Amino acid sequence: MKIIGLDKWQGTYAESGQTNPLRWQNLKPIEDGVYEVVSKQWKCKDFMNEVVTSFHTKRDFSIYGFSVKHSTFFSEGQADLPILLHNVKAGWEDNMEVVNDYLDSQDFMTVSWEKFDEGKFVVVIPGIYLMNTMFMSQVTLFIRLANTEKVYGSINDMCNDPINKQDANNLAACFKKPLKDFPKSLEQYIWYYDDTNNLKHGVDKSVYIPTSYMHNCGVVSWGWETEEETCAV
Repeated sequence: MKIIGLDKWQGTYAESGQTNPLRWQNLKPIEDGVYEVVSKQWKCKDFMNEVVTSFHTKRDFSIYGFSVKHSTFFSEGQADLPILLHNVKAGWEDNMEVVNDYLDSQDFMTVSWEKFDEGKFVVVIPGIYLMNTMFMSQVTLFIRLANTEKVYGSINDMCNDPINKQDANNLAACFKKPLKDFPKSLEQYIWYYDDTNNLKHGVDKSVYIPTSYMHNCGVVSWGWETEEETCAV
C-alpha cells in the first residue's frame, strides 16, 4: 500500500471536541493499493455529510474550513470510500469484527481495513454507505466506537467505555433506526429532515443546497419516524 501526500495536509479544522482520539483523513484512490491524501485530519464525522452530498451531486462544498472539491476527492467511477485512520487503539481491530457482525445482521456490507503504520489503518467503507448521510453517520459512528483499548462483545459495551460516553445518544438513535428497516420511501433522499427540508438524488444543479442543513443531518436528525415514535404521538 502506498499513500501520497501524507505531509502535504497540516493543521486542523474548526471542530467541537471529541473524547475519542480517533482522527480521520480522506483518501482518493489512484490505482490498486495507491491512495492520495485529500484532507487534513479531522475528528467531527459530520464532515462526511459534505462528502456524501458531493459524491452524488458532483458539487463542491465548504464548512468550518473543511472543503470538499469533487474532482479532488473522487476518482472516475469510484464506488467505495477509503479513509486513513490515526490514533487507532489496541482493541480496534477485534472490536471491528463485532461491528461487522452487527452490519451483517442488518444485511449491510461489512467494512474492510488494512494496517498502514503503527496506530494507522486504511479503512474502506463500502459504497452502500455513500447512499445517504444516515447510512454514513451510522457506520462512521460504529468505527469510532470500536476505537478503545479494551475488546468488547457488543457495540453497546463499546459505547460504555469512558472515551465513548458522549456518543450514547448517537448510538441510541442508530438502534431506533436500524439499517435493515430503512424505509424504501426515503431511498430517494441524500439527506432528509422532513418533506420540506431535504435533498433528493438527481436534484437539478440549479437547486440551492443549504450547507448547514446538510452538515447536521446525521442519524439523530434524520426525519425517519419509527413505529415506536409514531405510537408515542
